[in-house]
This record gives sequence, C-alpha cells and structure tokens, in this order.
Amino acid sequence: MILKRNMWINYLFVYLCLYAYHLIVSKSPGDDLTFAKAAQHYNVVQWLSKRYFDWSGRLFPDAMSLLLLANKVWLWRLINPLVIIVLAYGLVRIWKKNVRMVEFLTALCIIGYFTNNILSSGFFWITGSMYYLWAIALGLLAMIPYADQGFREEKFKNNFQFILCLIFGFLASVANEQASLCMSCFAILSHIVLFRQKKPQDKRLFFLTIIITIGTLILLLAPGSHVRSIKEATYWYPGFEHLTLKDHFYIGTIWGFEKLFIDMKNLLFLLSILAVIPYFKDEQLRNNLIFKVFSLVLCMMVLFHLTGLGLEHFYKFEAIRNFNFTATLFSISLFKRTFISAVFPYLFWSVYSLMLLYLLLKNTKRKIFVLFCILAVISTLVLMFFSPTIYGSGNRVLTVGAVLLAIIMIGRMIEQRMIGTFFYLSIFAIFPIINLSDMFFIWLTKGFNPFL
Repeated sequence: MILKRNMWINYLFVYLCLYAYHLIVSKSPGDDLTFAKAAQHYNVVQWLSKRYFDWSGRLFPDAMSLLLLANKVWLWRLINPLVIIVLAYGLVRIWKKNVRMVEFLTALCIIGYFTNNILSSGFFWITGSMYYLWAIALGLLAMIPYADQGFREEKFKNNFQFILCLIFGFLASVANEQASLCMSCFAILSHIVLFRQKKPQDKRLFFLTIIITIGTLILLLAPGSHVRSIKEATYWYPGFEHLTLKDHFYIGTIWGFEKLFIDMKNLLFLLSILAVIPYFKDEQLRNNLIFKVFSLVLCMMVLFHLTGLGLEHFYKFEAIRNFNFTATLFSISLFKRTFISAVFPYLFWSVYSLMLLYLLLKNTKRKIFVLFCILAVISTLVLMFFSPTIYGSGNRVLTVGAVLLAIIMIGRMIEQRMIGTFFYLSIFAIFPIINLSDMFFIWLTKGFNPFL
C-alpha cells in the first residue's frame, strides 16, 4: 500500500514529475511572443478592454497571457502541472465523492492517450494551455456540485465551496467558447432533469447556473468577436462569409470526420475497448447481436491498424471533394467505384459510432449524462463549422471534446469496476508513457513546438 495515510506525498510526486516535463517548454513564435510584447504597452484593464472590443470575450485567458508571458513563464511552469492534476482529479470526482489514488492515476493515464497534436497545443503550449486546459479544468470543478446533486443528491456543504465554484465557474465561462457553452448547457439541463423528477432545486446551485450563463453571454456577445471573424476570414479563409449553410455543413463534416476519427482515434479505440469489456463478463449481454457485430468490426480494425493493409480506405475523407455530392446522389455516378470509395469512410464510421453509442448507453446507469456528453463532443466540432479558423486553429480545438470523452471513459471504468490494483494500472500506463516520451524526445531533439 502506497502511503495511504499521507496521500499528499503521492500527489506531490506526480506534480514534480509533471513539473520536470514542463522544463523543456519555452515561448513559441506567434501568440506567445505577441502577448509577451503586449505587456510592455498595456496594463491588464487596458488590455482586456482592447481585446473585448477588438478581438474576443476570452477575458480570463487574455488576462493570464498578459500577466505570465512577459517574464513569468517560470510561474506558468509551476501552475500548469497543478492544473493538469486538478483536471485528472475532476474527471474522477464527477463520478464519485471520494477519489482514490489509483483512480486519479488512471484518469491521468487517460489524458496520456490524447494524441500528441492535442496535448502539445492544448496542454503544453503556454498560450494554448491558458485558453483550453485552464478553462476546462476550472469548468470541470464548477460542474462537480451539479454531479453531486444529480448523481448523489448532495448539496453544497458550506459557503466556501459555493464561493469557489462561483469563481471557477465564472472564470471558465469567460475563457473558451466550447467549454463555456458545454458548462451552461449541462447546468441548465441539470435543473430541467431535477424539475422533471420533481426533486427540490438547490438555490445556490441555481445562482451558480445564472453566473455561468451570464459569463457565457459576456463571452459570446463580445463586440470584438465580429471584428475578429472578419480579420480571421481574410487571413485564414477568404470568402468564408459568403458560404451558405449547406457549404458550412459540407466543409465542416469533412473536417469533423477527420478530426474525430483520425486525430482522436486513440480515444475512440480506447472507448470502444472499454465499451465491450463488460459484455464479455455477462452471458446475457454476450448474446447481444450488436455487441457481436461491433466486437468483430473492432477486432478487424485493430488488425488493419497493426498490418496497415487496406487502412487507407477507412480514412479517405477528402476524396468526397472530387464529387458534387448532391448531384451525384441523383445520377448514374452513384454506382461508380470511385464514388463508393469516397462515401465508404463516412458510412463505415457513422455505423461504427452508432453501434458504440448503443453499447455505451445500454450498459450504464447514467444514460442521459453519457448521451449528452456525446452530443457535447459533436457540438464542439459543429461549432467550428462556423469559424473561419476551421483550418487554422489546429488540434487545440479538440481539447474540450477529448476531455468529454475522457469523462465517459473514466465513468465507464468506475461503473464497471475496471480500476483495480496498481499492477493493472501499470499495464494501462504503458501507452501514455510511450506517447509522452515520444513527444518529449521530439522536443528534446528538434526544440519545443506546440504544433506537432
């Protein structure tokens, strides 16, 4: 047993390991240097006013970037590992009241399954971490009271916890559009669920929802958002403002499938494995037809990835651009081999996702919560359909969706009691260790780069 009575020593050890990893991170050309120079000309109030009216309503990370990037990167290195620890802790705390060390470490390992391009830009890039990681971690902490109320029928214990949640919730709501909208929606939905179940509403929780919603409105209604959209369209996507609704969804769907099934495939396959494991343990569940079909498809996909044979056919999402999709559906071209090959990845992954969703929902006590987490993942991608930076923001925009999938996965493991001894944890940690070591080696040999 590892120092159970002195749990803080374990957290301190994890913190020191994460801190050592951050020592290789340095300022990167672009936003890091821009914010560092801005500190020479503006104070916090001037900077936030300028950003709000000329760029965006992301007040919290804008303030942090001005304060830390000039000459306090050392302070960022101290804070960021702590935020990662808070995020891993929050992933477990959403599902249960008491967090064991082995559960915390499992959640930390799940974060290690994120692909390098998400981790590098959303977690370890100085600017990216403040706009994504910090917003998500604070938002997750603010969501814990809703989980306590909905899952465990527990209310705020004291005013100190309430005040902290108010602060965390507001800061997160004015930090990142994807995280802010997810927070507001989950908060409001929690009240709707309680109302339908005819359970009493917690007045303080209701007030927290109002504060989060106000923060979301402040963020979304910032005058600078329109200015920013025009400038970014000119730079990243000329003509973006002339796209029709159909164009947005056509371009966005191609981009979304690429991001979800290529850049997030580590999480997708891990979630798939976690989804089928309980079915093998239960004879009645084993007879489920969808489980049998999905297990066969999953085994085939693992084999394809190990051998590389025929793998390209599952990821040719860009091939659909060679066709006028609407016109082709009503012509003889529908039966051409090239068109079938272009449509196949979309049909395959859509069916795969529906089967996965069915297996997840069929064997969980929190069906509504899991369903809305999945819908939230999709919504974070759809939100980018209407952003001119859809091709310029990189994979940091996947950070919110990745964390939502991590919430589902850790919940799955807790519900099905898959988190056992430290021996099994050591096996589960092999891939994250390799993944993070690979990223560290790239930075060590080629220099730090947030866009891997």
